[in-house]
Amino acid sequence: MTPVPPEPQLNPYRPPQAALEVQAPSTWLQEPAPPRPIAVWLLSLLLLVCGCVFTFAVLSFIWGVMTHLSGLQNYGALVVAVGWRVVFVAGLVAVLLGVFCGRRWARWPGVLMLLGIALYSVLKPDKAPVTGEAGREASMIGRFIFLPLLMAWWVWAFGFSEKAKRFFRVSGSAAP
Repeated sequence: MTPVPPEPQLNPYRPPQAALEVQAPSTWLQEPAPPRPIAVWLLSLLLLVCGCVFTFAVLSFIWGVMTHLSGLQNYGALVVAVGWRVVFVAGLVAVLLGVFCGRRWARWPGVLMLLGIALYSVLKPDKAPVTGEAGREASMIGRFIFLPLLMAWWVWAFGFSEKAKRFFRVSGSAAP
């Protein structure tokens, strides 16, 4: 005969009842972030390129000043000249990060930048060499009709469309 194992005994110990109730995590963790609208991607790309160009310009300006530092007579003007360039690049980077992350405050500087680009491209003097009347008329149509319509769409899609409003509302409040 083989020995019979003893019957298992029930555990007389019970864990204490926790006084803490587990709650569901907050809603922003459960909702997926809305996708970035194409207008946000385009402005982010434009701001990135402009930021890189302006940063290179500021660094080359500082390098040029440093090479001719011995002949400098007015250091106050130098500090102002370098300071406003650095502040401009820092502001551009701040707006770029705010737009890309969907911060609520970044919507309006982005709209203002787009409006500034539109105004500059329409009001700048036209110095392009155009041959013939047809080329001149096509240039005028593109500059005064096509470009403002395109920029108006971009401003609307970036700041006032439903996708943009949802992106800046949800992403800006959801991001830590």
